Amino acid sequence: MKKFKNDNKGFTLVELIVVLVILAILAAILVPALLGYIDEAKQKQIVLEGKSVYTAAQAVASEMYAKDDSPENIANYSAKIIKMADIDTTAVTKISIGFSEKYVSTATTHGMWTVNYIAYEKGTDKIYLTGGSWEATDSQTGTNGVKDLTLSSSTSTSPSP
Repeated sequence: MKKFKNDNKGFTLVELIVVLVILAILAAILVPALLGYIDEAKQKQIVLEGKSVYTAAQAVASEMYAKDDSPENIANYSAKIIKMADIDTTAVTKISIGFSEKYVSTATTHGMWTVNYIAYEKGTDKIYLTGGSWEATDSQTGTNGVKDLTLSSSTSTSPSP
């Protein structure tokens, strides 16, 4: 009589089910953590884009100051600001810029070219520069001196490769 050989080389059904359960538990733990990181990255992205708009607006304002142009005309420079900020405006819903209404001193009016307010809204995410800090809520009282930038398809830029 031949002896029965017991050298199975595969996994049993129970072993496969145990491995699948372990993988499911790991996925249940990791997926919410990964989603949290994605949301946090999106929040940081909008802050960086807002800061980029601020830097571009201040650069254009300095250029306007050198040309002796009025800060009231900042909206005429929308395309230049958006291009300098290097943002994709397809999802941006609003960009507003405000200048200091107070002069630095009576001898100079250079303070009125200082950008002190930025409203940057992209979809449902919003970030505001008011009082020198970036906030998720708008604490600007009134709209005196605040100009909205034109966001048209002609000013839309895509990040270059």
